Amino acid sequence: MLRFRTAGLRGFAAVLLFTAAVGLAACGGDEDSVQPTEQEAADVRAISKLGDQMTAAMRQANMKELCSLMVEDDVNKTFGGKAKCRRALQANLASSGQQPKFEFSEITIKDDEALALNGADNDSTVYFARVDDQWLIDLSPDIQKFQPVEQQEE
Repeated sequence: MLRFRTAGLRGFAAVLLFTAAVGLAACGGDEDSVQPTEQEAADVRAISKLGDQMTAAMRQANMKELCSLMVEDDVNKTFGGKAKCRRALQANLASSGQQPKFEFSEITIKDDEALALNGADNDSTVYFARVDDQWLIDLSPDIQKFQPVEQQEE
């Protein structure tokens, strides 16, 4: 598992909190001295870009775009399809009355899954999955994958 600290990356909004994309994750060890490979650096950039796209979609209230940035199977399971996803996120955005600024303080990548800790206090976690070489929001992540080995259930 590789963990990358990031600075000033814009991320996702509160609408993800209710979609089960947010959870707690604990990663042991200090791997700050590990230099990322070219592929790992590209993955971090792609995840950061995804965060920018989601931020822009929310700012423009473009829920169609927001839903398209999520794993399609998860959208179908969580919302019952893209149309219901758009309506649910639009309702949540309208009821929240705000668009908080999210910044990733750390991105952890493990195989084709990743998580990003949000904010200086790491107050929320957003999960990602690589599908057909594209990073997308993962609404049903394997949270155990990111737990320290001693905390994983067998």
